Amino acid sequence: EENILNLFEAAWLLECPRIFDVVMASPYMRSLSSRRAAELLEHLLPFTTVSSPATGQFGQEAFGELQSPGQAEEFMRIFLLETMMWQRTERAVLELAMQLDLGDFVLGPRLATGSLRVCFALLRVHRQREEELGFVGSAFQPMR
Repeated sequence: EENILNLFEAAWLLECPRIFDVVMASPYMRSLSSRRAAELLEHLLPFTTVSSPATGQFGQEAFGELQSPGQAEEFMRIFLLETMMWQRTERAVLELAMQLDLGDFVLGPRLATGSLRVCFALLRVHRQREEELGFVGSAFQPMR
């Protein structure tokens, strides 16, 4: 598991969104227990607050300060890279959340360390899982 954590951190340090795809598609990630997926989810959530496309190295205010086509090209390259990193991280978080059993999917401070958007998506997934469990549970109740 330590190697997986190192790969996630390397993806951010190297700004390489493809690493997220490779790691998430690995047999190890597909065979995680719910408890292990919860631990990785807690580790990955803070990465969603590191940077989002609107608040990255070149935020909206920097866009008006671009003087040359070269600067505009560099702005767009970095903006695209930051967007891809943020999207891959969000996707990885949601994939991990979908692997959790409801018993391990405990809402609390440890799952509130991500960006607002990702935390809201986690709430949606949690509610959906509870509704599915309620539907299945009611299907086995005797009819009156």
